[in-house]
Amino acid sequence: MNNLFLIQLTESDKRIIFVLLAVFILLLVLVAYIGYLITKIMKWQGKKINNHVTDVVMSGVITNESDFKKYAKKKNWWLFYHQARIPALIVVLSVVFYIIVSSIAGFKNPFDRYTGFGTLLFIWDFSTIITTPESGAGVLINWPALVNTPHLVKEAWSSYIFVPAFIGGAIWYLISVQAFIARHLQINKLGQKIYNEQIEHYVPGQQVYNNPSPTNNPPEDNNNNDNGTIF
Repeated sequence: MNNLFLIQLTESDKRIIFVLLAVFILLLVLVAYIGYLITKIMKWQGKKINNHVTDVVMSGVITNESDFKKYAKKKNWWLFYHQARIPALIVVLSVVFYIIVSSIAGFKNPFDRYTGFGTLLFIWDFSTIITTPESGAGVLINWPALVNTPHLVKEAWSSYIFVPAFIGGAIWYLISVQAFIARHLQINKLGQKIYNEQIEHYVPGQQVYNNPSPTNNPPEDNNNNDNGTIF
């Protein structure tokens, strides 16, 4: 091939590529760390169900895995309702608010950088990073152009209320959903362990039975352990 696509790199271009590569690696590390953090948080969230099922297991009210899961899942839905109702209400009210304002003043994109919440953000134009010179030989690598700096616009007042309320409520609601899923996984895990004598976080001095019953209670803890949980 006689016509080769050549990339001519100056020292400035090399520095820009190095910075972009460093940012890409940083993003990968950040994504991995966020994934690890979510796993740890879900494990912590899942264990919240333990306090709501300990009494019925220790007292012998529930004696099999099927009944345990049915009871625990009802408790999980109850917890989800109490955790998710406020963020869900915030999301609904924010949407209703913006619909009412839009019906009066006209609909506008709430995220727009001219008349919306985007006016409060730094915005760069990444379409200008790579350009082709007029000669047509090679490409040029440029820093993205800054096209917007934070500033207030009177017409965007409704967006300043709607966007934070909607996003904040949505994130809060998603956290509640994540906690619900984490507890559901913990319930399945506990159901198998409790009735197979594989109690999680077994307390020394306590005896755990496959089928707890009122006449077959664990012995008293001589160490006066106030933990009060078998999980």
